[in-house]
Parts: sequence; structure tokens; C-alpha cells
Amino acid sequence: MKIFETFNLSGLNLSSRIVMAPLTRRRATDYNVPVPMMAEYYGQRAGAGLIIAEGTSPSQNGVGYCNMPALYNLEHAKAWKKTTTLFFYYFPKCILVFSLVVLSLS
Repeated sequence: MKIFETFNLSGLNLSSRIVMAPLTRRRATDYNVPVPMMAEYYGQRAGAGLIIAEGTSPSQNGVGYCNMPALYNLEHAKAWKKTTTLFFYYFPKCILVFSLVVLSLS
């Protein structure tokens, strides 16, 4: 088994056997908007066959800490689109999956 060989993961064709786990990096704005640095960050790791992106809040109530990226309004979607468009332009064979996290503070 070679780590850089293509791999079929239950019907998901990966460019390598490298899978990057989700991270919580706290690099979004104070309003949970992803920043351009994220495209660069993921681009640097695009040799992985599968990237599970950092914890991303799907709702305002799910934001559990400051600067956590979110994906619950148009501003968030536009910011993530910039990141994913640039990422897939340079690395079309890598798979990027969002890790949606809902935190309860009760």
C-alpha cells in the first residue's frame, strides 16, 4: 500500500490515501466570515486526497467560540465560495468537505 496512490473510499475516488482531519483554527472575522487566508491554507494542503474543512457553524446559535467560520447567511456563502473556487481551480482532484459543527452552550 502506497500513501500517494489513488484510493477508492466506498465509491469516493481520492487522489491519494491522505485524509486531513477537521481543525478549529479560529481565523474567521468577528462576524464568522471566512477570510482569503483560508484559501491559501487549504491550497497548501491540497495534496491530500480528502480534506475535511474546519468546524463551521451552520447557524448563529451554533457558533461556540469567537472567529469560528460559519455558513448560515449570504455573506458567509460568498466568502466560502471565494475560498472553494480558488482551491478547486488549482486542485480540481482534491475533495473538500465541510465539517458542520453545532455547539450547545446550555
